[in-house]
Amino acid sequence: MRATCCAAVPSHINDADHWMFTKFVGLDVGTGLRTWTVLTTAMGVTGFALTAVLWQVVQVRVQGRSPMPVGRGQ
Repeated sequence: MRATCCAAVPSHINDADHWMFTKFVGLDVGTGLRTWTVLTTAMGVTGFALTAVLWQVVQVRVQGRSPMPVGRGQ
């Protein structure tokens, strides 16, 4: 799987991954395209949701810290 799976949500017939998947599983072109589009959409939505959750965790941890120590060097 390529690293840009989240960008692959709108699958296309020229997508090399689509052709490899279709040939490997033994599907016809129409069924393979429908199946691959559903799978890539699920990967994209899952990747977005995971990123959104991790972003909230990172924000909470960073907001609790001051970028510079207060009261030092004065």
